Amino acid sequence: MKTRIKRFVCRLWCGLVIAACVLPTAACIVISHVTINDPIHQETVAFIQEGRTTFKDVVEELGAPTRLIGTKGGGAIAVYQFLDIKYSRVNYGWALQFIPQSQGQNADMILAGGGLGIDMFEVAFDERWIAKHYTFSKHTNASRYVFWPF
Repeated sequence: MKTRIKRFVCRLWCGLVIAACVLPTAACIVISHVTINDPIHQETVAFIQEGRTTFKDVVEELGAPTRLIGTKGGGAIAVYQFLDIKYSRVNYGWALQFIPQSQGQNADMILAGGGLGIDMFEVAFDERWIAKHYTFSKHTNASRYVFWPF
């Protein structure tokens, strides 16, 4: 009977120690992922036929471009941009604020990392505003997400 009680007390203490270590860290973790504008994929632009699709067709399907750049000869380049941001932060010192000796002192131990990338889709139009060609410009290295900053 005494061994069962000892085992129960031991397991209870172990459970409390684990909960005391895990629960405070849940409040100090921040993970964010934000996408501005809808990403454009290859399937989304499959309707564009070079030499046939007009500017009006592209705008009706994809919406207004982010930028419209004029070219020599009366044509233009429609640029659609979408931004991808990823960020994470862990404050390992957050739980120390509850220890009486550290109150009033800044006990933050922050480890943070993130990435930002702008991807673009561009459509070039001739002087009659008919699509000549289109391309994706993805900055994969810029939007690479590194959780660990070292």
